[in-house]
This record gives sequence, C-alpha cells and structure tokens, in this order.
Amino acid sequence: MKTLMILGAIAAVSAATPAASADIRSAFGEVVTLEATVRFSDLDLSRTAGADALIVRLSKVATAVCGDRPSAADTDAYGRYRVCKTRTMDAAIRKVNAPL
Repeated sequence: MKTLMILGAIAAVSAATPAASADIRSAFGEVVTLEATVRFSDLDLSRTAGADALIVRLSKVATAVCGDRPSAADTDAYGRYRVCKTRTMDAAIRKVNAPL
C-alpha cells in the first residue's frame, strides 16, 4: 500500500512567532507536530494524470495541516501560511520520489 505521512505546521500563535515547517507552538510554548496520511496506491505516478492527482491530494492535506489560508491583508499570517504550505508540499513531494 502506498501511503505518505505529511508533516507540517504553522507558527500562528502570534505575529512574533517565527515560521516553522513542521512544528507549531501552542499557547503554552510547546512544540506541536501535525501529520496526516495521504494514500496514493490507486494512482499511476508514471502518468501525468496520476502525478497531478497526487499533487491535488497533497495540497488539500497541506492546507488541512497548515490551516485555512488567511487574508493576504494580514501579511504576517499569510506569510507564515505560505511558508508552511510550501515547505510541507516540498517535503511530501521529495518523499514520494517520483519523476513526474
């Protein structure tokens, strides 16, 4: 069975909290790691359609792990969200290790 654990997080406790790719800090300052599993055994990753479908799945899970996209008007929160989502997607794609 092909599965992929996605680790990701946001540093969204306060604007002063630095962004992190895999951890968030709780209101009490503890580091919390969020993870999710993405199954892709039904996809043929040697075909563009299969690779595209996996990217869509990974993006949905990364959004769930990183949180909903904040308004671009809140530049600090939006920046942390983009860093989280980018790092989470990059790490997941590297783990899959498929050419497409």
